Amino acid sequence: MPAHWTDTPADLLEAVLSALTAAQGDPMHLFTALSANGSHLRVTALICALLRADQILRDTFAGTTNGHSDALLARAAALSLAEAAEEVERARPPEGVLRLSDVTG
Repeated sequence: MPAHWTDTPADLLEAVLSALTAAQGDPMHLFTALSANGSHLRVTALICALLRADQILRDTFAGTTNGHSDALLARAAALSLAEAAEEVERARPPEGVLRLSDVTG
């Protein structure tokens, strides 16, 4: 695993792509890696990195089956994290909740 599990988008994307490859399509392997290396990260940063990885893998391997399972795993992991964050936020709203209006103007 790369040592760059930071909020820096390029470093985080590299770490996520590496974790996806190492997981070999196994969601538990991926979530173990994310928990072990990225527990300090903002959930939104990790969701963005997973979705970026999904897009890169789909674009890179368009028309082939290579990378397909990694892209699906990235997308599923992003959705799972988003749903988990939504549940936690609804149960105990943190101060400074980021709303859609905060990012769309």
